[in-house]
Amino acid sequence: MKQKNLAEYFWECITAKYFQFSGRASRSEFWGYTLFSIITSFVLGLIDDVIIDTMSYDYYLFGATDIGTIILTIPGIAVGVRRFHDRDKGGWAPITMGIVASYGLIFKLASIIIPSEFWLEANYMYNASRIWSGFMLVVIIGLAIYYLAQVVQAGTLGRNQYGTDPLNPELDNEIDLIGEE
Repeated sequence: MKQKNLAEYFWECITAKYFQFSGRASRSEFWGYTLFSIITSFVLGLIDDVIIDTMSYDYYLFGATDIGTIILTIPGIAVGVRRFHDRDKGGWAPITMGIVASYGLIFKLASIIIPSEFWLEANYMYNASRIWSGFMLVVIIGLAIYYLAQVVQAGTLGRNQYGTDPLNPELDNEIDLIGEE
């Protein structure tokens, strides 16, 4: 079995495994996706900065970074769920982390959908964003510590309730694992 490089894992996650929440993901697959997502987001942020400097400020309402977030969030959550499955854990934390990490985009979409008079008239946006941001900061820090502690650890050796071992697919049952512990 040929070992893939990190870019191949990223490409596979955004194409063939975009909506695949079942199965397992190795640490290499997870970190390959994460690395190239960060690089992509950085490049899209640079594009936003260049466009903001050369065009009107209205572009920033919905920019390249936001489009990248929309495109990369679902496969990011999916590879996170598969990574947790590799640790023989449920996928609630990656789903929650993906939603929480997208809260800035959620507020931006809300400001587009809900008329600005609503936000300005009652000063809701300012108060809501302050309260929400404080709450989200606490949630993100706690969840990020738990999330990171799970994804850096090795996966379950052999088959678990979520499927075969992505690194050792030939280890299919407990008999194969005798003497490995």
